[in-house]
Amino acid sequence: MKKIKKKVGFTLIELVIVITLVTILSVISVPIYNNYIRDTKRSEAYIFLSRLRDAQQEYYHEYGTFYNSTYTSNDTVLKVDARNNKYFTWFHPGYGANSLGYIVWLYLGSYSNGTGWHGMTLKFNLSEGYTMWEY
Repeated sequence: MKKIKKKVGFTLIELVIVITLVTILSVISVPIYNNYIRDTKRSEAYIFLSRLRDAQQEYYHEYGTFYNSTYTSNDTVLKVDARNNKYFTWFHPGYGANSLGYIVWLYLGSYSNGTGWHGMTLKFNLSEGYTMWEY
Protein backbone atom coordinates (compact mmCIF):
# COMPACT_ATOMS: atom_id res chain seq x y z
CA MET A 1 0.00 0.00 0.00
CA LYS A 2 1.32 3.38 -1.04
CA LYS A 3 1.39 6.24 1.52
CA ILE A 4 0.08 9.60 0.30
CA LYS A 5 2.24 12.53 1.32
CA LYS A 6 0.47 15.67 2.45
CA LYS A 7 1.60 18.69 0.55
CA VAL A 8 2.82 21.50 2.76
CA GLY A 9 2.52 25.11 1.61
CA PHE A 10 0.12 27.57 0.12
CA THR A 11 -1.76 27.35 -3.11
CA LEU A 12 -1.35 29.97 -5.78
CA ILE A 13 -4.85 31.35 -5.19
CA GLU A 14 -4.13 31.81 -1.47
CA LEU A 15 -0.96 33.76 -2.26
CA VAL A 16 -2.78 35.95 -4.78
CA ILE A 17 -5.51 36.73 -2.23
CA VAL A 18 -2.95 37.69 0.44
CA ILE A 19 -1.01 39.89 -1.98
CA THR A 20 -4.25 41.57 -3.08
CA LEU A 21 -5.25 42.29 0.53
CA VAL A 22 -1.83 43.73 1.37
CA THR A 23 -1.97 45.93 -1.74
CA ILE A 24 -5.44 47.22 -0.85
CA LEU A 25 -4.36 47.98 2.72
CA SER A 26 -1.26 49.83 1.56
CA VAL A 27 -3.20 51.85 -1.00
CA ILE A 28 -5.52 52.97 1.79
CA SER A 29 -2.96 53.49 4.56
CA VAL A 30 -0.12 55.31 2.76
CA PRO A 31 -2.16 58.44 1.87
CA ILE A 32 -3.56 58.52 5.40
CA TYR A 33 -0.04 58.32 6.82
CA ASN A 34 1.16 61.07 4.46
CA ASN A 35 -1.72 63.31 5.57
CA TYR A 36 -0.81 62.64 9.18
CA ILE A 37 2.83 63.63 8.57
CA ARG A 38 1.76 66.77 6.68
CA ASP A 39 -0.54 67.78 9.55
CA THR A 40 2.24 67.16 12.06
CA LYS A 41 4.63 69.36 10.07
CA ARG A 42 1.98 72.05 9.78
CA SER A 43 1.33 71.98 13.53
CA GLU A 44 5.04 72.29 14.32
CA ALA A 45 5.33 75.18 11.87
CA TYR A 46 2.34 77.04 13.34
CA ILE A 47 3.71 76.68 16.87
CA PHE A 48 7.18 77.81 15.82
CA LEU A 49 5.85 80.72 13.75
CA SER A 50 3.79 81.81 16.76
CA ARG A 51 6.94 81.87 18.88
CA LEU A 52 8.74 83.90 16.22
CA ARG A 53 5.77 86.26 15.88
CA ASP A 54 5.73 86.88 19.63
CA ALA A 55 9.49 87.45 19.69
CA GLN A 56 9.21 89.92 16.78
CA GLN A 57 6.43 91.80 18.58
CA GLU A 58 8.56 92.09 21.73
CA TYR A 59 11.50 93.32 19.67
CA TYR A 60 9.26 95.86 17.91
CA HIS A 61 7.91 97.25 21.18
CA GLU A 62 11.42 97.65 22.52
CA TYR A 63 13.23 99.05 19.44
CA GLY A 64 10.46 100.48 17.21
CA THR A 65 11.34 98.24 14.27
CA PHE A 66 11.25 94.53 13.51
CA TYR A 67 14.34 92.38 13.76
CA ASN A 68 16.14 91.53 10.52
CA SER A 69 18.50 88.57 10.48
CA THR A 70 20.08 85.96 8.25
CA TYR A 71 19.33 82.24 8.01
CA THR A 72 19.91 80.46 11.29
CA SER A 73 18.85 77.57 13.46
CA ASN A 74 19.29 79.49 16.72
CA ASP A 75 18.64 83.20 16.98
CA THR A 76 20.11 84.65 20.16
CA VAL A 77 18.57 88.11 19.78
CA LEU A 78 14.99 86.85 19.51
CA LYS A 79 15.82 83.92 21.81
CA VAL A 80 14.24 81.41 19.40
CA ASP A 81 15.89 78.04 18.84
CA ALA A 82 14.85 75.59 16.11
CA ARG A 83 17.51 72.95 16.75
CA ASN A 84 15.12 70.79 18.78
CA ASN A 85 12.38 70.87 16.15
CA LYS A 86 11.78 67.61 14.34
CA TYR A 87 11.01 69.04 10.89
CA PHE A 88 11.72 72.78 10.70
CA THR A 89 15.28 73.19 11.91
CA TRP A 90 16.31 76.26 9.92
CA PHE A 91 14.63 79.65 9.62
CA HIS A 92 15.03 83.21 8.47
CA PRO A 93 13.47 85.26 11.29
CA GLY A 94 12.97 88.60 9.62
CA TYR A 95 13.62 88.87 5.92
CA GLY A 96 13.30 92.49 4.80
CA ALA A 97 12.25 93.58 8.28
CA ASN A 98 11.69 97.24 8.92
CA SER A 99 9.27 99.37 10.93
CA LEU A 100 6.32 98.28 8.75
CA GLY A 101 6.61 94.50 8.80
CA TYR A 102 8.65 91.37 8.20
CA ILE A 103 8.63 87.93 6.57
CA VAL A 104 9.61 84.72 8.36
CA TRP A 105 10.63 81.63 6.39
CA LEU A 106 10.74 78.17 7.94
CA TYR A 107 12.74 75.51 6.14
CA LEU A 108 12.06 71.82 6.19
CA GLY A 109 15.34 70.13 7.02
CA SER A 110 18.65 71.91 6.84
CA TYR A 111 19.12 75.00 4.71
CA SER A 112 22.64 73.91 3.80
CA ASN A 113 21.83 70.43 2.42
CA GLY A 114 19.46 71.57 -0.32
CA THR A 115 16.32 70.09 1.23
CA GLY A 116 15.50 73.28 3.08
CA TRP A 117 13.54 74.90 0.30
CA HIS A 118 10.23 73.46 1.41
CA GLY A 119 8.46 74.96 4.35
CA MET A 120 6.12 77.65 5.55
CA THR A 121 6.17 81.41 5.43
CA LEU A 122 4.61 83.99 7.70
CA LYS A 123 4.27 87.53 6.39
CA PHE A 124 3.35 90.39 8.70
CA ASN A 125 2.51 93.90 7.69
CA LEU A 126 1.25 96.49 10.19
CA SER A 127 -1.51 97.60 7.82
CA GLU A 128 -2.59 94.14 6.55
CA GLY A 129 -1.92 91.81 9.49
CA TYR A 130 -0.70 88.23 9.15
CA THR A 131 -0.59 86.03 6.07
CA MET A 132 0.68 82.46 6.19
CA TRP A 133 1.29 80.03 3.33
CA GLU A 134 3.00 76.75 2.55
CA TYR A 135 5.29 75.98 -0.36
